[in-house]
Amino acid sequence: MLTALRTGAASGLATRRLARDGAATLAVFGVGGQATAQLEAMFAVRPIRDVRVVSRHAEHADAFIVEMQRRHPAAHFERRDADAAIAGASIIVTATSSSTPVFDGTRVGPGTHINAIGSYRADMRELDAALMRGARIVVDQRTAALAEAGEVIDAIAQGVVDADDIAELGAIGDGARVRDDEITVFKMVGHAALDLFMAVELLRRAA
Repeated sequence: MLTALRTGAASGLATRRLARDGAATLAVFGVGGQATAQLEAMFAVRPIRDVRVVSRHAEHADAFIVEMQRRHPAAHFERRDADAAIAGASIIVTATSSSTPVFDGTRVGPGTHINAIGSYRADMRELDAALMRGARIVVDQRTAALAEAGEVIDAIAQGVVDADDIAELGAIGDGARVRDDEITVFKMVGHAALDLFMAVELLRRAA
């Protein structure tokens, strides 16, 4: 639970700083343990009205939709395939354990913000090089991302991303989006300090 909370909080902060102000259409890939906190974070920082859910298991996706619809009755939820989910989406969240990209990056529209939080090893990747090319990339911690984030490692190896252009989330502020049409990517591999900060805050509130 602690991991899900801190990962959701980090994605929420990245979305607040990088997504367009009026972003209202969300595509969520994966309905596992991280998905709920991710979705709640998106609702906390943007006026989400339309949620598209993508999962390899229809029954799991449907159960997730029922629960999320109960929590957010004003929003519209539906299960879609990958291409239909990202069509017109203003925010995309990938929370899977996939070793291969979960959607075609060339289909992502201008101005989209992506939170990629699922794959966490050098041999795993949720995003393809086509998406990373030209995107503004922000990570939770540079050293860890350059060693563990398969998408980042692959994109640098292919020459589509310059490592020097990758920023840390803590180094940018609110309203960090440069252009309305730029594609922004927040890639998270996890950092122990975030668990510590979350634990301290929960203890403070409990006291």
